[in-house]
Amino acid sequence: MKTPLLAWICATLALTASAADTPSNMGESPLADVRAAMAEKNWTQALQNLRSRAPDQASSADFHNLMGFVLRHQVQPDMRLVLDHYEQALSLDPGHRQAREYLGEAWLMMHCPDQAAEQLKLLERSCGNTECEEWKDLQEAMLGYRNPNRHSCSISK
Repeated sequence: MKTPLLAWICATLALTASAADTPSNMGESPLADVRAAMAEKNWTQALQNLRSRAPDQASSADFHNLMGFVLRHQVQPDMRLVLDHYEQALSLDPGHRQAREYLGEAWLMMHCPDQAAEQLKLLERSCGNTECEEWKDLQEAMLGYRNPNRHSCSISK
């Protein structure tokens, strides 16, 4: 009798353990709908979703990173607000590589390549090399950056 009972307990535990790893049982990320709207490039919906979560997510580096990214993709982005959100993400998590990459891209949007280059250096330090995706993406953005007046940084912070 002990053997079938032991087998049943082991089988039940194995099923429970594997079920816990499935997304439907882990619970959805509080920012999943934001990411879904972003994937569709529906920046208005993504912003609405973020704003509805602002009170609960104020201490989340991911929230501030996504807010900066979504704000940057608005028709007329408020770049000071974009910078504020990326800096908030980095103050909450100084090792947040995606926020650092996006902050560098924001600096390029404002024609501030020197500030973007600083973010690239910090990413290299954070990654430990130049092989991480965020470093490569920012490096590519910097190589593609074109502005005849390289020192026309349109915003200072």
